[in-house]
Amino acid sequence: MAESRGYLPVLRERALPDPPPPLALSPRPPGPYDARVALLDPVQLDAMASGRPELLLPIVSDFETHGREQLSNLHAALTQGRLEDGRSILHQLKGASGTMGMIRLEELCRECEEQVTAGRVPPRFAELGPLLLQSVAGASAHLQGEAS
Repeated sequence: MAESRGYLPVLRERALPDPPPPLALSPRPPGPYDARVALLDPVQLDAMASGRPELLLPIVSDFETHGREQLSNLHAALTQGRLEDGRSILHQLKGASGTMGMIRLEELCRECEEQVTAGRVPPRFAELGPLLLQSVAGASAHLQGEAS
């Protein structure tokens, strides 16, 4: 029987394997956007329009204006290291874009929010502005009955 010395036996030192590389949420460069994720959810847009798309068009336009302001505020927050402010802005944009049926923008906001929450500046940050504009244009075209 092994002699007890009042402490646990010391484990032999052994080399631990290197930690796995961090997961890359965005292995591809900015744009073109992932074609597997639709730009818009037309069912969501139609539900919001409730048969009156002309009433939703000004809201979509306001979303673009507010979204541009939010992206400017996001840039300032990330540049100044105010990550919690950045996370909050991305969270708001994610929710608003999802409500508007702009699913590709919602997914990119979700990805960026996760990265900011983890303390990193999102590598795909620069894609948010162009995708906002593309989403607004697509939503407007859909609401006006044009091919989206």
